[in-house]
Amino acid sequence: MAITSYPDGTIICSANDTYTLPTAVGVDGSRYLIKNAGSGTVVVNCTDSQTIDGLTSISLLTKQSLRVLAEGGNWIKISNAEATEGGEMTGDQIRTALGISVLSGSNTGDQDITGKVDKVTGSSLVPDTAIANIHAPGSDNQDLSGLQPKETGKGLSTNDYTTAEQTKLAGIAAGATVGADWNTNVTNKPTIPAAQVQTDWNASAGIGVLLNKPTIPVGGTPALKLGTANTAGSSPNFLRRDDTILAFDATAPSTQAFGDSAVVGSATVASRSDHKHAMMSSPKDTTAQTGILKGNGSAISAAAASDITGQLITGYVSGAGTVAATDSILQALQKINGNDALKAPLSSPSLTTPNIGAATGTSLAVTGAVTSSGGGVGYATGAGGTQTQSSSKSTGVTLSKLCGTITMNGAALAAATTVSFTLTNTFIAAGDFVNVQHASVGTLGAYTFAVAPASGSVVISVRNVHTASLSEAIVLRFVIIKAVTA
Repeated sequence: MAITSYPDGTIICSANDTYTLPTAVGVDGSRYLIKNAGSGTVVVNCTDSQTIDGLTSISLLTKQSLRVLAEGGNWIKISNAEATEGGEMTGDQIRTALGISVLSGSNTGDQDITGKVDKVTGSSLVPDTAIANIHAPGSDNQDLSGLQPKETGKGLSTNDYTTAEQTKLAGIAAGATVGADWNTNVTNKPTIPAAQVQTDWNASAGIGVLLNKPTIPVGGTPALKLGTANTAGSSPNFLRRDDTILAFDATAPSTQAFGDSAVVGSATVASRSDHKHAMMSSPKDTTAQTGILKGNGSAISAAAASDITGQLITGYVSGAGTVAATDSILQALQKINGNDALKAPLSSPSLTTPNIGAATGTSLAVTGAVTSSGGGVGYATGAGGTQTQSSSKSTGVTLSKLCGTITMNGAALAAATTVSFTLTNTFIAAGDFVNVQHASVGTLGAYTFAVAPASGSVVISVRNVHTASLSEAIVLRFVIIKAVTA
């Protein structure tokens, strides 16, 4: 198989080849010439369901050619040439074209060639002188005088190339391009002269006058007013972005005096936040007074000692047998002073059945026993805390609290095996007593505990006294009791 394609659409086949035309969709006007230059048969097929004059394929014998044109998504034949090298068809080619397998007999008239092309006077499939050269196997005297002679440049086919198609093709100019674009492939474009008329904004006559020009407003001096209600303006001027608008009063406010009435005012500007109103020079009684003063509604005068000591303590709630609500200031002070003598000394006081209540001191040192008859002795809320081991039962934990709980890691602890970890706690001193017990989770009674306090820490040892290995995240509770060795 040998197929050679050329840029102009010519396809040369040199053996028993099958050539498939490209799609005819969207390429109207495209042309192809397929030539059988070999000794076999070339079959020309179409793409998908497209056709050539209604046929899905056409066969080309030796030296035959086919010219097609893309039109409306299918192919149409422009020409179909059938010829031998000498310009004549062989007997085998004519028989193949006419569908006759073998012409036999000696001019007996028994050959059935119904439906074949009748001869038209003045036309021929081949030159008349070439009829004698057509041979059928075993016979040299076949009567083909009633057949259409071959005309040069034409093949044996139906007249599918209509007059309408010929007229349409003749109307296409030479060199025409499908999908012409003015900027890319249109030839012989006329030269369009540049516009000769220019519009002039300022022109008042002639063809350059600009009609229907808008009225452009001009800028003006701002005249904004601050009022008590919104009011539409009537000025046609616009404000520039660098205009200065009068908004603040440039004059000093008037001086007010005591007794002045309220006035709405008439200024159309606003006052600044640091705007100050003047005050009268002497807003007090002009009579010079010193010491404690008193007033009677119209004048201010110096107060006497009796004015002070004779005042009642209005609203005072007295203590039992002490200061009364009817006491004067002097009487109250005298009673308070007398009560001071009954107070215990601040240094080493002797208390008889005291009710201390909630003590807020940082420490309490006593030489006797500290006992409780009801609430117990212990730590208040906030003194405790919680902590959890991270990776194993021997991993140390840090919890600086006087008491709290520690959740141990759930790793396995074999029977009769002891594991130790360090609790870092800044409250612990070397002589302190640290009590540890099994609070929750796990097998109660399966563990024993031992502690070794040191300054700032304690080593806690946990032993599995159960008969089996235990994998429990037990919770330990500890409490620190301060202790000394001497």
